[in-house]
Amino acid sequence: MSTNSSLPYRRESAPCSNDFVRPSGPPRQRPPIGSVFGIPAFYNRERPLVSYGAGKSHCAFYVQSPAVMDAHREALEGYDTAKGTVRFQADQPLPAALVEKLVRARMEETDTAG
Repeated sequence: MSTNSSLPYRRESAPCSNDFVRPSGPPRQRPPIGSVFGIPAFYNRERPLVSYGAGKSHCAFYVQSPAVMDAHREALEGYDTAKGTVRFQADQPLPAALVEKLVRARMEETDTAG
């Protein structure tokens, strides 16, 4: 993971960082960052890939795909999940392997969507 910036857009939010989602490696291989609905997001092929945010008492990783969430249901057991969201505590970040698995699945999904 290559950056260490907190999410500045929301007052009184959990101290979340994008470290858990930003892949390491040469910059040309990193997904570009933008925003979706005012929250930081990574893009693939000019489409929102995943995003992340902070609530008052938790962090959130937005997979933005019920199909990907459903396909990884077993790996997400024990996490607070919703349709396309995984919530977690700032002091208990998501495992890098899980994030990588979800991001790769989302990339495959956006690649095949054209």
